[in-house]
Amino acid sequence: MSSGSVTTSQSRGYDVTSLTSEHSDFLLVARRRSYLFVDLGERFPMHCVNVSQIEYKSRNKSKNIHIKRIVIEANMNKEEALKLIRARRVTVWNKYREEHPDWKPDLSYESLETRNLSPTIRSKHIHFNLLEANLCGTKLPQPSDYPGSRMTSVIKNAIFNADTVFPSGFDPVEHGAVFVTKSQLKRTDFGPIPAVFISYAWANDDVVLAIDQWLRNRGIKTKIDKRDFFAGKRIRDEIFRVMIECNVILVFHSQQSKDKPWPTFERELAEDIEMEAKTEGKTPPRKIYFVVDNTPLPGISEKNRIAIMAKGKKFEFACEELYHHILQLEREPEKVDIEKWKGYTF
Repeated sequence: MSSGSVTTSQSRGYDVTSLTSEHSDFLLVARRRSYLFVDLGERFPMHCVNVSQIEYKSRNKSKNIHIKRIVIEANMNKEEALKLIRARRVTVWNKYREEHPDWKPDLSYESLETRNLSPTIRSKHIHFNLLEANLCGTKLPQPSDYPGSRMTSVIKNAIFNADTVFPSGFDPVEHGAVFVTKSQLKRTDFGPIPAVFISYAWANDDVVLAIDQWLRNRGIKTKIDKRDFFAGKRIRDEIFRVMIECNVILVFHSQQSKDKPWPTFERELAEDIEMEAKTEGKTPPRKIYFVVDNTPLPGISEKNRIAIMAKGKKFEFACEELYHHILQLEREPEKVDIEKWKGYTF
């Protein structure tokens, strides 16, 4: 990467200028949680980095991009987070989380039994915001002043495992936390809870929105046009922006969607992203087909994919099957009655 002026500050911000067009694909790489190299000679894992400001312009008709200015800010690390908890600086913590929504606190395997996660500020209990935090193996305190109704807003979508110690009698799942196994944590490059891009035709939006709600109730992060696309942008650009932030692409396939232009575009874009990732030696996003009816999958290559065939299945059963495929959870084997095979001759 070409050298450029670099400034640092106490907030650990880096201003990197004069990047050449050959590095114009770094944004796509960054979105995939790869690594970003800067001419400081430092390497930042992208889950710790926010690309907070980008200015760019097209250099020529071949669409090479010249990056003019990039501001990169590394998020709070684990040691800093623990210092805030020990000092009961809950307002600082919560304000930082508001300003850095992508930051997910890692409190895994920390002993917090003696820490107050709901300190009193001006006669009011204020909770540390632990939304989407990693609480695997964390030992949490046994506070008597946790109002149960408030806990949902505190630990929703936080992850925990069999080693996590919660307050006595407290059910984390009821309040939106998600249980994960150690194998799940090791299996994914994007974290234990995948982000899911939903591709569908509006003709199927009744069942699609119902499944979307079911998945979100189970802690799955879904991205869908009606909620995640912004006005003023081109549809193609919004599809691309949202899709590259996801590591699962869920395609609702049906007679109504198979020939529609936007679902077709999304399937083709997903294939391009998959091929590019494989070329670069990276883990591509998984594409999961949820076949609403018996419509055949498109193309020869797609016909070889394992798909969820929903026709004839009850809503809850089809959703459970989808949930297991998204998280790559092993399912219980079906029981086979061995008695009826006694005396069978091959």
